[in-house]
Amino acid sequence: MVTSIIAIGALQETALDSMTRLTFSRKIHVPLAPDEAIDQCEMSYEAADGKKQKAAMDNFDDTGVMALICRHDIPLFFANIDSPGEQQKYSVALLKHLFSLIPPQATVVALYDVGCVLARSFEKYDILPDSIVSRLRFATTAMHAYSHEWACQLVHNPRMCTGLGLSDGEGTERLWSRFVQLIGIERSSSRQRHLWLIDRQATAIGLGMRADLGDWIRQRLKRGVKEQGTTAEEVLDRCELSIEDLQREWSQQRTSQLSVHVYTPARLKKELDTVLALQADLDTSDTALQSTRAMLEKGAASQDTLEALEALKRGHDRLMGKVEALYASLNIHD
Repeated sequence: MVTSIIAIGALQETALDSMTRLTFSRKIHVPLAPDEAIDQCEMSYEAADGKKQKAAMDNFDDTGVMALICRHDIPLFFANIDSPGEQQKYSVALLKHLFSLIPPQATVVALYDVGCVLARSFEKYDILPDSIVSRLRFATTAMHAYSHEWACQLVHNPRMCTGLGLSDGEGTERLWSRFVQLIGIERSSSRQRHLWLIDRQATAIGLGMRADLGDWIRQRLKRGVKEQGTTAEEVLDRCELSIEDLQREWSQQRTSQLSVHVYTPARLKKELDTVLALQADLDTSDTALQSTRAMLEKGAASQDTLEALEALKRGHDRLMGKVEALYASLNIHD
């Protein structure tokens, strides 16, 4: 059912504004993908930058529109973007509204350009109740997935997620292409007329696509399941390995490549080099301490010797503190 954009506007005034004011408590964070990988993804995408301004806020009441569509590309809900960037609150509000309308046992997979970043926010903070989060999974869209970090792809690439099949998550891009004809008309229109035109266009698109669902399924069965399934079986036959062996090897490879010890971006490598250099200094200091102790055991020690030994101990303790602080800053999990 296509919901009027006016209803979504009301949603924005309540759910979005309330989430802006709330402070969410942190949860025990057990990352599915290394945080370093998600950090790189977040820095690489404009959609993950909630402060990046794409339109002049002084000239426009709304700077964009975010849509929630089903896997058949039929538009369900819209939210007006009235902030400088594409902030996470819009996605959260749309998902919260969706879950308020579906059965309590229904599960949802949300595909989004920066689904990995949004997933981490849900892992770290109590944004939505556990009754919703337990039924919600995130993935990136197929077109954008391959520019994400490899460790991120192992968890969030739809082609590597069980159960997603050939769903690509690019339906919103196809939806926007159907709205192109409104650009010229809306340049000189009022805000109310903008909303009305988008609402009418979305309604027409939804009605037409629901009427064509039979053709949609037939095309997917023919060009997707049948053709690509046959190609996949031919590739597997040439491997001359059993499915069980391939699955076991893939599971081991995935576990290894998701380890933060394997994923070492440039920043982490530099800090590891610093830790190794400090460790070498510690070894030198420890050798000097052992030599001094051995000398003291052979006879009476002078005051100068005791002072030198105390100075060596203080230097050794300082180096130990630096090494521990640097190692903790690397955020390496066992």
